[in-house]
Amino acid sequence: LNVDFDDFPLLLADLAGRGMEADEQIQCTLTLIDASRARLDFISVAHAFRHTELLSIELDAADIEQRDLLISFRYNELRRRLAITEDRYRDLATAVRQRYPHILRTANTNAEEQETSS
Repeated sequence: LNVDFDDFPLLLADLAGRGMEADEQIQCTLTLIDASRARLDFISVAHAFRHTELLSIELDAADIEQRDLLISFRYNELRRRLAITEDRYRDLATAVRQRYPHILRTANTNAEEQETSS
Protein backbone atom coordinates (compact mmCIF):
# COMPACT_ATOMS: atom_id res chain seq x y z
CA LEU A 1 0.00 0.00 0.00
CA ASN A 2 1.70 3.16 -1.21
CA VAL A 3 -0.62 5.69 0.39
CA ASP A 4 0.18 8.15 3.15
CA PHE A 5 -1.96 7.59 6.24
CA ASP A 6 -3.57 11.03 5.81
CA ASP A 7 -4.73 10.02 2.31
CA PHE A 8 -6.10 6.66 3.46
CA PRO A 9 -9.72 7.86 4.05
CA LEU A 10 -9.70 9.36 0.54
CA LEU A 11 -8.60 6.02 -0.88
CA LEU A 12 -11.45 4.26 0.90
CA ALA A 13 -13.96 6.85 -0.33
CA ASP A 14 -12.62 6.53 -3.89
CA LEU A 15 -12.90 2.75 -3.87
CA ALA A 16 -16.40 2.90 -2.39
CA GLY A 17 -17.44 5.52 -4.96
CA ARG A 18 -16.08 3.45 -7.84
CA GLY A 19 -17.94 0.45 -6.46
CA MET A 20 -21.22 2.37 -6.63
CA GLU A 21 -20.75 3.40 -10.27
CA ALA A 22 -22.55 1.19 -12.79
CA ASP A 23 -19.59 0.73 -15.17
CA GLU A 24 -17.06 -0.24 -12.46
CA GLN A 25 -16.97 -3.83 -11.26
CA ILE A 26 -15.79 -3.37 -7.69
CA GLN A 27 -17.54 -5.13 -4.85
CA CYS A 28 -17.38 -3.77 -1.34
CA THR A 29 -18.33 -6.13 1.46
CA LEU A 30 -18.41 -5.55 5.20
CA THR A 31 -18.33 -8.78 7.16
CA LEU A 32 -19.08 -8.69 10.88
CA ILE A 33 -16.77 -11.08 12.71
CA ASP A 34 -18.20 -10.47 16.17
CA ALA A 35 -19.72 -7.60 18.17
CA SER A 36 -16.52 -5.52 18.12
CA ARG A 37 -14.71 -6.59 14.93
CA ALA A 38 -15.42 -6.47 11.21
CA ARG A 39 -13.63 -6.93 7.90
CA LEU A 40 -13.97 -4.55 4.93
CA ASP A 41 -13.04 -6.00 1.52
CA PHE A 42 -12.79 -4.29 -1.87
CA ILE A 43 -12.75 -6.83 -4.70
CA SER A 44 -12.39 -6.16 -8.43
CA VAL A 45 -14.50 -8.47 -10.59
CA ALA A 46 -12.89 -8.74 -14.03
CA HIS A 47 -14.70 -11.84 -15.35
CA ALA A 48 -17.06 -14.46 -14.00
CA PHE A 49 -14.24 -16.46 -12.40
CA ARG A 50 -11.53 -13.82 -11.98
CA HIS A 51 -11.59 -11.76 -8.79
CA THR A 52 -8.76 -9.57 -7.50
CA GLU A 53 -8.67 -8.38 -3.92
CA LEU A 54 -7.85 -4.67 -4.01
CA LEU A 55 -7.91 -3.96 -0.30
CA SER A 56 -8.87 -5.82 2.83
CA ILE A 57 -9.06 -4.16 6.24
CA GLU A 58 -9.69 -5.59 9.69
CA LEU A 59 -11.65 -3.13 11.82
CA ASP A 60 -11.77 -3.14 15.63
CA ALA A 61 -14.21 -1.10 17.68
CA ALA A 62 -12.68 1.69 19.73
CA ASP A 63 -13.53 1.96 23.40
CA ILE A 64 -16.07 4.62 24.32
CA GLU A 65 -13.59 6.89 26.13
CA GLN A 66 -11.23 6.97 23.15
CA ARG A 67 -14.11 7.67 20.77
CA ASP A 68 -15.41 10.51 22.96
CA LEU A 69 -11.93 12.05 23.20
CA LEU A 70 -11.59 11.99 19.42
CA ILE A 71 -15.04 13.52 18.93
CA SER A 72 -14.27 16.27 21.47
CA PHE A 73 -10.92 16.98 19.84
CA ARG A 74 -12.44 17.29 16.36
CA TYR A 75 -15.33 19.42 17.62
CA ASN A 76 -12.95 21.77 19.45
CA GLU A 77 -10.73 21.97 16.37
CA LEU A 78 -13.72 22.96 14.23
CA ARG A 79 -14.74 25.59 16.78
CA ARG A 80 -11.19 26.97 16.77
CA ARG A 81 -11.12 27.15 12.96
CA LEU A 82 -14.54 28.79 12.90
CA ALA A 83 -13.37 31.43 15.40
CA ILE A 84 -10.29 32.17 13.27
CA THR A 85 -12.43 32.45 10.13
CA GLU A 86 -14.93 34.74 11.88
CA ASP A 87 -12.07 36.95 13.13
CA ARG A 88 -10.64 37.20 9.63
CA TYR A 89 -14.08 38.06 8.25
CA ARG A 90 -14.57 40.77 10.88
CA ASP A 91 -11.13 42.24 10.15
CA LEU A 92 -11.82 42.21 6.41
CA ALA A 93 -15.26 43.76 6.83
CA THR A 94 -13.80 46.49 9.04
CA ALA A 95 -11.05 47.25 6.52
CA VAL A 96 -13.53 47.38 3.64
CA ARG A 97 -15.96 49.51 5.66
CA GLN A 98 -13.21 52.04 6.43
CA ARG A 99 -11.51 52.19 3.05
CA TYR A 100 -14.25 51.40 0.54
CA PRO A 101 -17.70 52.07 2.01
CA HIS A 102 -19.26 52.19 -1.47
CA ILE A 103 -18.49 48.48 -1.97
CA LEU A 104 -20.54 47.57 1.11
CA ARG A 105 -23.41 49.79 -0.04
CA THR A 106 -23.38 48.06 -3.44
CA ALA A 107 -23.24 44.61 -1.85
CA ASN A 108 -26.12 45.44 0.51
CA THR A 109 -28.20 46.82 -2.37
CA ASN A 110 -27.57 43.67 -4.44
CA ALA A 111 -28.49 41.44 -1.49
CA GLU A 112 -31.73 43.36 -0.91
CA GLU A 113 -32.62 43.08 -4.61
CA GLN A 114 -32.05 39.32 -4.53
CA GLU A 115 -34.23 38.96 -1.42
CA THR A 116 -37.10 40.90 -2.98
CA SER A 117 -36.90 38.95 -6.24
CA SER A 118 -37.04 35.58 -4.42
